[in-house]
Parts: sequence; C-alpha cells; structure tokens
Amino acid sequence: MQIMRGRYAPVALYHSAFKAVPVELQSHLHNIRPEVLFDQMRYLRDHFDIVPLDHFLTVKRAFRLAAITFDDGYKSVHEHAFPILKELKIPFAIFINGATLQKRLFWRDKVRLIVNHQLISEFESQAKSTKKIPGLSFYRYTKDLKNNSVRVHEEIDQFLAAQKITSSLKNHCMEDTSEFIRSPLITYGNHSHDHYLLASLTEEQQRDQIYRTHSLLQSISGIKVSKFFSIPFGGLRSFNESTVQILKSLDYKGILLSRNHLNFGFRNLNGLRVVERFMPDDEPMSVNLDRILGRDQQRNLSDLEIMAMP
Repeated sequence: MQIMRGRYAPVALYHSAFKAVPVELQSHLHNIRPEVLFDQMRYLRDHFDIVPLDHFLTVKRAFRLAAITFDDGYKSVHEHAFPILKELKIPFAIFINGATLQKRLFWRDKVRLIVNHQLISEFESQAKSTKKIPGLSFYRYTKDLKNNSVRVHEEIDQFLAAQKITSSLKNHCMEDTSEFIRSPLITYGNHSHDHYLLASLTEEQQRDQIYRTHSLLQSISGIKVSKFFSIPFGGLRSFNESTVQILKSLDYKGILLSRNHLNFGFRNLNGLRVVERFMPDDEPMSVNLDRILGRDQQRNLSDLEIMAMP
C-alpha cells in the first residue's frame, strides 16, 4: 500500500447508490450499496487524503491523494451516499445530465428497460438508423461510435411509445433544481445534457449538449461547480478535438475519463487536465485497488497517448 500511496492517485467513479436496485434498472447498472460504500470510503480515508476533485487541477504530483465522483445524478446518491460521506467528512463531486432536470428519463435507463423486458430482438427488427454491430451486445452497440446517439435515442423513444411500457420506468435521476444540496462537501459538474456519445455527434450537436448543462449549472445559486467535464462513457473514442475546443471555450480546465485506471501523475491534453477514474465493485476497496494496480502495471502504456507516466 505504501507503493500505491506514493505513485498512484485513485479517483473513484460511482453511479447509483440504491439499497436495492429497481427491477427495471437491474441490467448493466453500476450500483454501490450504501453499506459497501461506507466500508470503501472508510478504507480510502484511512490510507489517502481525500480531496475535492478540483484540487487535481492544481497539483503536479498527487502523492497520497484521492477523490470521489458520481456520474448521472441518480437521486439515490443524495438519499443514501451523502449521509455516509457527510458522516465521514469526505468531499465528492456529482456530474449531472441536464435533460433529467427537464423531467426527461435518462436514455441509458431506457436501454436497460428494453433489456430487462427482453425486447431487444423486437427493437432490432424495427430500427432503421441504429446499426447492429457484430460482436457487440445491444447495450454496447447503442453507445458505439458508429451510431449517432441522437438517432439511437429517437428510435428507442419511438419503439417504447409503440410498446406502451415507458410508464413502467420512473425517473431515478435528479429532475428538479430544488434537489441540489448546498454543502461544502459537494461539487456539481457537467456530464452533458443527454449523456450522448459526443464523438458520434456533429460539432453543433456537441456544443448544444455541453452548453445546455453548463448554462443550467451556472444559473443555480449557492452550489459549487466543477471546472472538470465528465466525458459521457469516458473512453478515448468517446470525444474528439471538437469536444476539447468547445470545453476550452467555456473555460473548463479538465476532463474526466472512466477507463478503470489509476493516475500516474497528470498530463494535459491541449490545455485540459486529464484525470482517469476507476469503478469499484462490491469487493473491499483494497481488493479493487490491488486489481486495478496489477492491471495498470502489466498493460502496455504505449497506446495510451494522454496517460501520464511516473
């Protein structure tokens, strides 16, 4: 663990924090049960200095530092995770999708609904724009670069309307600005408007996706807003140069990836600080960190253009 603390900076990425995952979301949802989160946070607090995420914008080396993030703005984070983090005095960041604050259902939850209702074949038989990609599951090819996310979402909405099952899916994400919590421990951030794969969109579509949630966050008084932008789906092919230029024009200072890596120091990409995140499962945090560390040490770093070296 001393080697870990000296060379790597873990930034944890969570999504929902349900005590029990709702039936309609049980496929492919990255959920952390509150009791597991408590144990993991206590372990991290005992072995690292957990700092607000934006602190990583200013440091050159992150010795003994860690940060906590949540993506997608699930209500369960406020309900179940916040009390734990408040008790342990741990700062954290929540990255939201602005569309859910307009009472719109999160489109990836609609994908989960189709999977859980075993309607994949019926969707595929009716879809005209969404390309089925050999070797990829429905869940994965609907977020692949070959499919424009706007078109995929439109076809999913048309399909669900015809099936008349959308009413069985509640909005489990934040849906009103009154739900934001004013706390020195919480920073909110931009995860785009709809959580589309930005690299699959036109530059104009990307700008709209980023700006709408940016503008919304700026309009809410009394909250802390991150200078990081959380890249939807979080891979190197999830964004492009247009994304970077749009973010810089809005004065963002960093981007968050989600590729299940730790940070080997930090590097900038065209002026934006790049931070890697890992997604803990239900195992103890020590097991999660050892697994990610072992994988990072064994992999070939030559193809990771923006990864910082020790």
